[in-house]
Amino acid sequence: MGLLLAAPLSLLVVAGTLGQKMGLLSSELNGMLVLTAVLASILFPTIFRFLVPQLKQHKET
Repeated sequence: MGLLLAAPLSLLVVAGTLGQKMGLLSSELNGMLVLTAVLASILFPTIFRFLVPQLKQHKET
């Protein structure tokens, strides 16, 4: 599961860095982009783990 989450995270970091170097993004916006990507890669799998057992129980009934 961790490998699947690494690709979007690294893609956002690269996109933010390129955007900053091209002058399209400020350093603050790049930082917010990276922080959002890191938080999403931590929060979404955690939320998914809580939802999957509930979905399996709901499907069995």
